[in-house]
Amino acid sequence: MEYSPTSVDVTVGDDDLAELLVYAMEETLGDDAPATLYDVVDPDALDALFAPRFNGACRPDGAVVLDYEDRTFVVDSAGSVVVE
Repeated sequence: MEYSPTSVDVTVGDDDLAELLVYAMEETLGDDAPATLYDVVDPDALDALFAPRFNGACRPDGAVVLDYEDRTFVVDSAGSVVVE
């Protein structure tokens, strides 16, 4: 099966990153998407990675890479998910 990279972009603050990852997985994997995100990653931990620091300071830019079902999901601190 051939597929091309897919990008799911939102404005920061529209949704949390865990919700965006679920949306991207459902859109690209269809019936092969996990039943719940907890089967793949801890959504609270994902959101906490990019949340402001305890003192309110912003965290530096970054990304989390998750391999699942022969796809690579890249979730970044700007609020986008890219599927390769």
